[in-house]
Amino acid sequence: MSGKKNVHSLFAICAGKLRRRINKWLFRIQFLFRRCEYKLGKRMRVQDGEYKAESSLFDGSIITLDPWIFHDENWERIIHRWEHRRQVQRGHVITVDDTSQKKGNAFQMCHIDAFHIDRKALSEDRWVYLHLDPAEFDWRKFRWNFRMRLRSYFLELQFGIRYRDFYNRYRFRFQEDYLFFDEVCKGRFFNSLESVNFPLELNRWYDVHIDAYEKNFMIYVDGSSLLTATDMCDRFKTGSIALILWEKNRCNEIAFDIEDICVEELQ
Repeated sequence: MSGKKNVHSLFAICAGKLRRRINKWLFRIQFLFRRCEYKLGKRMRVQDGEYKAESSLFDGSIITLDPWIFHDENWERIIHRWEHRRQVQRGHVITVDDTSQKKGNAFQMCHIDAFHIDRKALSEDRWVYLHLDPAEFDWRKFRWNFRMRLRSYFLELQFGIRYRDFYNRYRFRFQEDYLFFDEVCKGRFFNSLESVNFPLELNRWYDVHIDAYEKNFMIYVDGSSLLTATDMCDRFKTGSIALILWEKNRCNEIAFDIEDICVEELQ
């Protein structure tokens, strides 16, 4: 009897390893197709200059009630992110408490359009996760304007656009002297679909605007176009915005400022 159990156990282990290996190869193939889509979109895209900003969609200088939803590393979606992502990829719906957490002393909000973040180097996995609820702020053609400044180097600085939820969004990501364009779709991270070398300097203010227009996404820093991307499949047609900061080295602080946040409609 014990021999049969051992055989079943060995079979289950081998089947699990084979399944993981197949999933890994399938993702690699999917990633190659995704990258080809973006390269093709970049070639087919007609460059028509900057889009024209029209009416204001979100003006933090005049909003009185705080619309930002805040989370840190104690959010269940972050704590269990690896397992939850696997479940989402299998089509499961993950239900947790997504109520905004208390921001605490490390987060100083000067106004709705400006805040300063100071997360001390205390633990290995630290997050600052801010977003607007896409049920209330649901946009397609928009420009996200802001000023930003790094006061310390940390692992990732992400700006989510057409943000749907934790598992679905586009994003521009600053990391290790590079700027990347990524797609997060159904819990899968298609990273570095586009990239450019752009090291951020400490304590320097940058004027940034990010455009989302139809299938096209662009980021400008200090008036210069840095990176463009085109999703031929137009996976996320509408959504909100998100700011995500992450550090996993207990020796590094997260010190960051962002001001003059506003979103304008594009025509």
